[in-house]
Amino acid sequence: MLESKLDIGPDQAIGPDPEAESALRRQWQWSLGAICVVWAGLILLFLETGQSMVDTWLSSTLFGHCFLIPPVSAYLIWIRRKRLSGLAPRVAKLGFPMLVVLAFGGLVGAVSGTQAVQQLAFVSMLVVSVITILGWRIAWRIAFPLFFLFFTIPFGEFAIAPLQDVTAVFVVYMLQLVGIPVYLDGLFIHIPSGSFEVAEACAGVRFLISTIALGFIGANQMYQSTKRRLAFIALSFIIPIIANGFRAFGIVMLAHLSDFTIAVGADHLTYGFIFLSFVTILLLAIGFSFREAMPSERRRAGAERMIELTNGRVILPVLASVVILAIAASADAGRRLTEYQVAEDTTIPLRSIAVSAPWEEVNVATPNWNPSFVGADSELYSSYRRDDQQVDVYLAFYASQRQDAEVVNSSNRFEDGVFWDRAGGGTYQATIDGEARKVNYVRMLAHRRGRVVWYWYWVDGRFTANPYIAKLWQVKARLFGGVRSAAAIAVATDYTDAPVDAHDLLRDFTTQMESVSAMLQQAEEELLQEEQAISEKTSAGQQTADSRAEELNRDGDQ
Repeated sequence: MLESKLDIGPDQAIGPDPEAESALRRQWQWSLGAICVVWAGLILLFLETGQSMVDTWLSSTLFGHCFLIPPVSAYLIWIRRKRLSGLAPRVAKLGFPMLVVLAFGGLVGAVSGTQAVQQLAFVSMLVVSVITILGWRIAWRIAFPLFFLFFTIPFGEFAIAPLQDVTAVFVVYMLQLVGIPVYLDGLFIHIPSGSFEVAEACAGVRFLISTIALGFIGANQMYQSTKRRLAFIALSFIIPIIANGFRAFGIVMLAHLSDFTIAVGADHLTYGFIFLSFVTILLLAIGFSFREAMPSERRRAGAERMIELTNGRVILPVLASVVILAIAASADAGRRLTEYQVAEDTTIPLRSIAVSAPWEEVNVATPNWNPSFVGADSELYSSYRRDDQQVDVYLAFYASQRQDAEVVNSSNRFEDGVFWDRAGGGTYQATIDGEARKVNYVRMLAHRRGRVVWYWYWVDGRFTANPYIAKLWQVKARLFGGVRSAAAIAVATDYTDAPVDAHDLLRDFTTQMESVSAMLQQAEEELLQEEQAISEKTSAGQQTADSRAEELNRDGDQ
């Protein structure tokens, strides 16, 4: 781009240059048009990803605020428009390799079935496409509105369980502080007047996520100093967590003092809403107490002492948009090439896990325990006994992991929230296939019964309890070759006195299990043989149909 720059002194004035203004306006028109084309193309290419985001906004109360993010970002860009006057868009060449990396990231997210990665790559491509077409100087002036678009990603559900634990401990501490006897069992709080469960809605994640978004806006709009901005953002993290603890404590105290006549049912939600609304006002009041005077946009625009005169090479944003869409189309094509669908008439051969004496398999399963693993191609339930002690085994087998059918998925559950409620979880040391390995465990409660579930994953022919490693192995198997199928294995038993008894029993059971990996590998091999036989049968049938069609054509010609 050919350009010249005129320095304008503080006391100088310069008349408008019609030719330069016309060229600059034309450059902006083509650049903004290119952005619209690129965004439309990206949305069409990654329509499923965008739709999954909107569906989550609609279905989850945690992310209802996400609908406000795009219009707020657009407004923040609009009020900065004078700061952009006089600047000519210039294609940022570094944006192209960034887009390639993001496209590959989206492919990895699709292959691993991780929606959060796909959505992050999608929003990042939208943002980087703007940077690429407009250039770094313009992008820097609208950096915060572009960054704010990342709050459209429905992310943060992972914090529910940790915040439940934090809230439960906080409430117990406060009850002890006011002298009320209390006993904490996981997420269940017992006091003399009754019992309370710190449910998922009590974790305060919804309030925390929306307050963090508000904190970033406030930090950007109220302060110039980096220290003050970071301080306000930190407050938007800390205050909601502490306030949610006080909210839960207040509800327990109201129920306790009123003999459970208030602060239960609908009152629970009403009091919580009023309290958290007050906390939001308090956060803003604290922020305003150390607010800085911000220069107006007019003064900021006047501070720009340079006017760019450009010859308006409008072909550059057009070429940039073509390259961006080509990169995105390649990523979308790669995603579709790695997709795999299991044939409808394929049967998954699963056999019960063999266990050494004194354990023996029995035909009695535990009632009211039905783990949910979405998209599993086959499930196996079996039970084993040693004397009067019983262990249940659950296995979810996936012939091939794909979207909404993965061993690691936020929708997979061992507790149903109706009969069984989660009370805690963590990791434990076990012996699997003769080797010491870590397993995950979840502890559940139902009335006066307790249950401990150990579980781990089999991905790419290997065991792991780490969900992130399982995802990486899934990507490796799909992109670079490996064992296509995967499984989640769980062993569970009940307890009445202490969870440690259940852990001891499960440790003994897993030590006596014969090779689980060999059983799963055999199922994989038999599955491949069956699919090959189905493919050969289908191919033979197609050849017969083609031969018959040729004969009919010859008969018709004669």
